[in-house]
Amino acid sequence: RVQLGEIKRGEPFVYTASLQVFPQVEPKNYDQMPLQRPQVTLTDADVDQILERMRASLAAYHAEGERQAVDGDQLLLDFEGSVDGTPFEGGKAEGFELVLGSGRFIPGFETQLLGSKPGEERTVTVTFPATYHRHELAGKEAAFRSTVREVRRPELPPLDDAFAIRAGVKEGGVEKLREDVRKQLTDSTNDLVEQAIRRQVLDALWRDNRMELPSQLVERELNGLVDQAKRGRSEEEDAAIEVQVRSERREEAERRVTLGLLLGAIARKESIQADEASISAHLDKMVLQFGEYASQMRKYFEENKERRDEITSTVLEHKVLDWIVAHGQVNEEKCSLQEFTDRQKAIAN
Repeated sequence: RVQLGEIKRGEPFVYTASLQVFPQVEPKNYDQMPLQRPQVTLTDADVDQILERMRASLAAYHAEGERQAVDGDQLLLDFEGSVDGTPFEGGKAEGFELVLGSGRFIPGFETQLLGSKPGEERTVTVTFPATYHRHELAGKEAAFRSTVREVRRPELPPLDDAFAIRAGVKEGGVEKLREDVRKQLTDSTNDLVEQAIRRQVLDALWRDNRMELPSQLVERELNGLVDQAKRGRSEEEDAAIEVQVRSERREEAERRVTLGLLLGAIARKESIQADEASISAHLDKMVLQFGEYASQMRKYFEENKERRDEITSTVLEHKVLDWIVAHGQVNEEKCSLQEFTDRQKAIAN
């Protein structure tokens, strides 16, 4: 930030320059860090549970006279929502198909329709989450006047070779489907375990390495969080969202800046680099989600400098975290998939 004094042609002038400097970053307590690694045991029951979800996703629904709605039933529903007696945009639908227990609606909405019958009218009262994407509705109580037109019973397809084909297994039938599901479940669980242990590392670094931060770096991070929150919103919503993000997410921005400085300092101190082989492997895994367009997306990420820099930064972060885990005091902790999942949900909340 430069402030100029009085300027006259041919004469010296005085200016004042203010600048911020990076803090001296000396990471503490990152070597020999005590860590807990979940050792998740997968069972046939875990595979069966995934298969049942797949069957449910391919269910056919049939209307049944005076059937009372239970979890898993599909309702044909008309509804109109209002806040303080005033209908709001996007809160009305006719002939909407809702599977009870699917979690598609605001928490509490679906449970209040359990036991309903065709032709029945109910007013469902719910509170929008404080983090709801539409700022004007966040945290507010809404009433949905609802009419149930039909209650439909689910009919799940049999778990046979025909089902396996519908699920994408061309050869090998149900047994091959089970193998594929177990492998996918194993891979996804291993990824979640790695995320969990990396989260432990980040939490410990943040706890043990607080520092005075350059306000400009924190503001830059906050600006990024504001931009993310504003995407797809109206101008009227933007101003309120910015105030909310800057007041509620400042600590998150400070954490991100602190961890970025710490991981960079550890990488330099321990000579850790994002080598080409690691970047290439990360790209291979990253583009799998694009299916037949994977090769085109890989080329895009490689040729777009900004995106490639982001990927390089992510790979370097992972390598630093992996180094800390490899040099940590890791205690293996056996648990079931359900125990692991419940524990991660509790941490997230």
